[in-house]
Amino acid sequence: MSTILLETVGGSALQERLCAGLDKARTLGRPVLVSVSARVAPVAPLGLYAAARARRENCVYLEWPDRKRAVVGVGAELSLHVPGAQEAGRAAQQWRSLLSDAESDAGNWGTGPVLMGGFAFDPGRPASELWRGFPAGLLAMPRHTLASSDGESWLTTNLVVHPGDSIRDFGEDPQAQLDDLLGRARRCVDTDGDSARLEVRECASPEEWKRSVRRVVRAIQAGGVAKVALARAVRAVDDCQHRRIETSDVLARLRAEYPACTIFAVARGDSCFLGASPESLVSLQDGEVRASCLAGSRPRGITDAEDARLGSELLASAKDRREHEIVARTLVETLRDACGEVWTPPEAPRLLRLHNVQHLYTPITATAREEQTVLDLVGRLHPTPAVGGFPREEAVRLIREHEGLDRGWYAGPVGWVDARGEGEFVVGIRSALVQGNMATLYAGCGIVRDSDPESEYRESVLKLQPMLSALGGV
Repeated sequence: MSTILLETVGGSALQERLCAGLDKARTLGRPVLVSVSARVAPVAPLGLYAAARARRENCVYLEWPDRKRAVVGVGAELSLHVPGAQEAGRAAQQWRSLLSDAESDAGNWGTGPVLMGGFAFDPGRPASELWRGFPAGLLAMPRHTLASSDGESWLTTNLVVHPGDSIRDFGEDPQAQLDDLLGRARRCVDTDGDSARLEVRECASPEEWKRSVRRVVRAIQAGGVAKVALARAVRAVDDCQHRRIETSDVLARLRAEYPACTIFAVARGDSCFLGASPESLVSLQDGEVRASCLAGSRPRGITDAEDARLGSELLASAKDRREHEIVARTLVETLRDACGEVWTPPEAPRLLRLHNVQHLYTPITATAREEQTVLDLVGRLHPTPAVGGFPREEAVRLIREHEGLDRGWYAGPVGWVDARGEGEFVVGIRSALVQGNMATLYAGCGIVRDSDPESEYRESVLKLQPMLSALGGV
């Protein structure tokens, strides 16, 4: 196969940058990051993900279909383990230190060294065996990153070199490795295969979950807490133990059905946490901070008239407006403390209509402070009242007491940060943890003082539908 790197960069660019990095590492007496980016002939991001997963390589996949953008990370040249999302600012400091002596050429969107990964919802809760491989916080710098934007593809290769290394320590020709990686991606057809038919089993009975809702409602009515986000889980299982759930097919279906959402996957070993999140925790680009408040739900109508009626009902619901206002007010106050000016549109909240559900939605923008990174903002914002509750500490205590499951990375931040400290993290909802022939799905509801357990249960069923449909559950 012919060389894939374009002539504007040249196939020797990585070799040259590697030699320069080795010289710098020996001079400084410490490790140095070497990163080189090149435009390549268009590559389907999902094809690269599928090719890497076929070899059981660790991957992170992020796509914004309506923006025509995606970034895929393969392998891990370096990993930062973080005690939890609240300590994300510590990771930002380590990232800046690593980049200070880097030999890199970041320019276009998604190029240069990046960190990709996520955080558990509650690092204070002991992790179960189910979430093995997904620690409290993990941000990895991939060995290879493919960024796709408006039909153009850019490939970045990252290497960390040490003072005692030599060019021979890096094995075969790096150019040949790149050609092989992209060649395998192009041979993976970026289409949706047939879905398995999975049987869905409750992790806890509906009545047991409704009893938990009643207990939380009583705690709220007793005072001290205004809202608690209570989650439930179900398990979808293929009776054929030797037939794996193909996560690339699941991602393809989610992308087709939910183009306005962020499609994500964090694949580690034999496990993959994936979903289609409608909720951006925070993004930072060109000094502008964006966050979203998503709270209050209704199903979509079968007809236009029914859809409009359900939307109007949601906008007029005192219970849903109160829940939404708690989330929006907290986000605005947090961003006002962390950033400069903060704005919300005067017509908020408005409706955000997705394939099977509509939400009350308020977009929020702010001005970043100098030297501020998206990781600093993640540490401030997570968990929002939308997925935790308010006040935060008391709500999380009640979740630990009454929820009865290990959320793992469900409802935690998932995303990426680039060399400038910019990037985006979404809330890991509408999601599932896939392991072999089994998937564990999660959905949560905001419980307030006048919540009805039966209505909350129906809402949780509605929120499970996107992942159930993408997986082929019945």
